[in-house]
Amino acid sequence: MLDSPLGQELARWAIRIAVLCYVARVGLDLRNLHHDRLPPGRAVVWVWSLGCAMYLLHVFLAFVAFHNGSHAAAVEFTAIETERVVGVRRGEGVWVNYFLAVVWSADVIRLMRCRCRDRVASIALTRAVHGFFAVMMFSATVVFGPGYYRWLFGIVVMVWLAVWMTARRPKAMQQKN
Repeated sequence: MLDSPLGQELARWAIRIAVLCYVARVGLDLRNLHHDRLPPGRAVVWVWSLGCAMYLLHVFLAFVAFHNGSHAAAVEFTAIETERVVGVRRGEGVWVNYFLAVVWSADVIRLMRCRCRDRVASIALTRAVHGFFAVMMFSATVVFGPGYYRWLFGIVVMVWLAVWMTARRPKAMQQKN
């Protein structure tokens, strides 16, 4: 059943939900700029956990539904897609996706621990994770995704900028007074 068109569609929806959770996480972090000395909020932990679960589900479903459970087939597919898009036949991107699964899972655990222990999450580590995710999401959506993802990406970036500017405005006004 999972190696059918239904499994492929479920894999697509799982990654779409994972990307939406990433977008929501960035929005929440931008909105909470002035609260970076507090433990991660419940919404951040929940949306990040859901995103991670959906990403792991996507990896599993894609592996089964698109590649018949074969790592070699996944590497070959990635190599063909990479050659189609950037002109170089390389399949190592599969390993980067596996690494993303490890980083996302570890970051969920880190945020849960910080929240449970009422501790502030490392800002430097959070920024490093966001940087890695930004590169991965940009590659997966804008570079390898369908054309309309470029428009969606532009809209998301504009919304993030608006949230960021709104979130930092009160701090700038306080410094003037």
